Parts: sequence; C-alpha cells; structure tokens
Amino acid sequence: MTDPTTGTLVSPDYSRSFFGHPRGLATLFMTELFERFTYYGLRTMLVLFLAASTTAQNPGYGVETRPRVRCTRCSLVVPTS
Repeated sequence: MTDPTTGTLVSPDYSRSFFGHPRGLATLFMTELFERFTYYGLRTMLVLFLAASTTAQNPGYGVETRPRVRCTRCSLVVPTS
C-alpha cells in the first residue's frame, strides 16, 4: 500500500491481525456464523414442533396447515432480515 501524501510504501499493521487476516473479517465471520446457526436452528425447531404428535395437552396444527406455516415462515425470513 502506498501513502498518497509521500509516495512511500507503508506496511500494514500485522499486530492487529486475526490469523493473518484483517480484524474485521473475524467480526464478519462470527456474524455470519451466528446468523446461519439461528436460522437453521430455529428452522429445525419449527419442523420438530410442527411434527409433534397431537394430544389433549398439545392440540397442534392439522396436517394440511403445517406446510403452510413452514412456507410462510421461510418466505418471511428474507424480507424481514
């Protein structure tokens, strides 16, 4: 990288790096990891909730309603995030 005021080469500050990468890349990686973990984790929990057996204590959703609930949730993820 060149300093535009003097024209000399400036070496990057490696003391603030993360395994040789810029520090902001670690923040980006952790944000993406958390986002995907929560998305797929909640998606799995929703499927398990919808697939749970219906009893007197758990009236649940009907067989015809379950796919609509899941599709509605998945279709609302992108526009609301």
